[in-house]
Amino acid sequence: MRIGIDVHAVERDGSGNCTYMRGLVQALAGVDHTNEYTLYGTDLSHPFYARLRALKRFELRALWPRWAPLRIPLGLAGRSILDGLDLLHVQYGGPFWLRGRLVSTIHDVGFIEVSDTFPAFERLWMPALIRATARRAALVLTGSEFARDQVVGWAGLRRERVRVTYNGIGPEFVPVPAGPARDAVLRRYGLRAPFVLSVGRLNARKNLRRLIEAFERLVVPGLQLAIGGPAHYGSDALRRRVEESPARAAIRCIGFIADPDLPAVMSGAAVFVYPSLFEGFGLPPLEAAACGTPVVASNTSALPEILGDAALLVDPHSAEGLASALRRALTDESLRAELRHRGIARAAHFSWEAVARRCVAAYAQAVTS
Repeated sequence: MRIGIDVHAVERDGSGNCTYMRGLVQALAGVDHTNEYTLYGTDLSHPFYARLRALKRFELRALWPRWAPLRIPLGLAGRSILDGLDLLHVQYGGPFWLRGRLVSTIHDVGFIEVSDTFPAFERLWMPALIRATARRAALVLTGSEFARDQVVGWAGLRRERVRVTYNGIGPEFVPVPAGPARDAVLRRYGLRAPFVLSVGRLNARKNLRRLIEAFERLVVPGLQLAIGGPAHYGSDALRRRVEESPARAAIRCIGFIADPDLPAVMSGAAVFVYPSLFEGFGLPPLEAAACGTPVVASNTSALPEILGDAALLVDPHSAEGLASALRRALTDESLRAELRHRGIARAAHFSWEAVARRCVAAYAQAVTS
């Protein structure tokens, strides 16, 4: 088969869509030795593409125009014909017409469930485009059973048309031992032990304002709260909340953490916290668990399914409950040891190679169905 994949998300450092597409494409190169792939990006000068240029059976194409409302219906549709595709794989939205079959990965329906955390323009066009894509697709892929149920109900699909492929974590996410190398990474971000870490795009959906409220209740001398991730919709309000906080001297917004540094930063944290209001999977807490760091996360959406008993799960709407869970994870040494053990074991079940194999099977089913 000739398979096209819209990979423009790999150019958006720090987003879940970026992590998914990078992990999937690299794993496909290792597990699929039969099909041919055409990868569609918008900025082929991005460093990620350098590692793909030498791969056999992979070609790169630049799409124009870059603006999504035109790139999807014009650029992707036209290339599907010119490149003779048998199948096109997109995230969320795809073209209204194309050559070959369509597969869409829909990670979640946050644009419906927590729509106020999206810019107004996206709230206007995303639901209609994504629902139309889901209904045209031969198969829809999701990262969890929770997301599958959400997509089936919202888009009105037959359950068998939505397949759970889960997501993966890279082999780099392992415990990085304390020492000069890890300390050097932490210093680059202005961090010192002990610190509580949260990583993700600085969006209101991540519930970071309530995390700050919980941190203010902890009152642990010398403890830092490190918030890592790129700016996103609503991040200005978060920064104002930090500036107004009585604990502002202990709160650090460290921005985007470079991929090579992430395992060391996660390993250096005393606790990783992820109080997100809505997730279709939740990669950062699983990555932190793989690094042996105790995790506190929300007990909502897909997070209980993905993390199981490898994290303390709490109501994300309760600042007091969040503070209590953080206090336990910081001070109860037997609990910390148990969470480390469970986290590493849980994370071992998720790999990008497994995701790629599930996707290849889905491609074959989509083309023959």
